[in-house]
Amino acid sequence: MAMLGLVVACVMAGQMSAVFGVQAVRWVKAAQEHGIADRLIPQENRPVDPIDRIASLEIRDLSYRYPAGPNIVFEQVSLRLDAGEVLALSSPSGTGKTTLLRVITGLAEAQTGQLLVNGQAVSPLVYRHRIAAVFQDQDIGAGTIRAAVAGNLSLDPDSVWQAVGRVGVERLIRDLPMQLQTLIVEGPFPPSLLQPLLIARALVQNADLLILDEALAALSYERAKLLLDELRGEGKLVIFASHDPNIVALADRVLTIGAR
Repeated sequence: MAMLGLVVACVMAGQMSAVFGVQAVRWVKAAQEHGIADRLIPQENRPVDPIDRIASLEIRDLSYRYPAGPNIVFEQVSLRLDAGEVLALSSPSGTGKTTLLRVITGLAEAQTGQLLVNGQAVSPLVYRHRIAAVFQDQDIGAGTIRAAVAGNLSLDPDSVWQAVGRVGVERLIRDLPMQLQTLIVEGPFPPSLLQPLLIARALVQNADLLILDEALAALSYERAKLLLDELRGEGKLVIFASHDPNIVALADRVLTIGAR
């Protein structure tokens, strides 16, 4: 298969590069100023400030249908996840796995149901800065490998090497002539590195909740198992979607979703 190179300088509108950063404070204020906050969550349940840490995530009876159509994508989905736990979403394509992940991250809004963080009903506006995510077909951006992994963070080379090592591509990168300074451009750049680099970027954000939409398919079984074990030990919450039964079996719990 011919080497594919990809990568555009910007992330397409509607996609999340890895985490949302401290802009959550501004989003909350903007929502309040425009009267949206009262619609998103009741006043009595809404925290004033963004959440500092996600210790638990619960969704209750979430249902979603596309705004332009009558078809239900998923209906009355519920789950709970605590720090140090890994949840797998496993169901056929088109049943709403990616959409559910987008709702959890605040990129889509369910028509009914609740999102609770640390036992409190909230909008994703107040916790999305504590999330790191990798979605299918996500762009990594133009630049060097080091810049792609670091994102908006100022990371020293050792930290970048550690991150790429966690996803099993350190040796591949060290074999490249320019190593971390290799440009991600159309042509000779190995496409097999793209998803692992996106996972590495998510890891360096030190978020509480990691969302991996089919991203573990880019790792070997052994590497995926090791990474999930490490994340458990760090007290992270992990939700991943996968079609691979061997990878799904690495989760503590499995949720199958689909319209009723």
